[in-house]
Amino acid sequence: MNDSLELFLENEGITSLYDLVGIQANRLFNIYKDKMKQPGASYRAFTEQLEMLGFVMKRKHFNGKNYQKVICVRNDKLTQEKIKTMFNELNVTPDRLGSVDRKTGEITILKTWHYGYDEFKKNYPQSSAVFTPFEFTN
Repeated sequence: MNDSLELFLENEGITSLYDLVGIQANRLFNIYKDKMKQPGASYRAFTEQLEMLGFVMKRKHFNGKNYQKVICVRNDKLTQEKIKTMFNELNVTPDRLGSVDRKTGEITILKTWHYGYDEFKKNYPQSSAVFTPFEFTN
């Protein structure tokens, strides 16, 4: 993973691949460009970096909408269940990343997608690589 992507994930509190599952790649890319102050960054290079991490980009149909290039893992059931859980529990969709923490009132963006980590890790032991914490070098 390139240094700027690694720094971005670390700064945003992304702890494992799981945290990115179900997010629309172009939405994540826009946040990356803004936060890292890289307006000239290449979307193609960005998605290639995600694919090198083991993700696949797929079109997903959910809740009556089609989403292009959603960040998915090879276990499609895990991806679908996470997208459904994020919508049902936090009212976020692949293209709408933020939510409001009901306890603190804080508006969260990417950290929201860590939701359900422990439960999914227990239910999908065969996908252990998805839940392995990142080891940041920065």
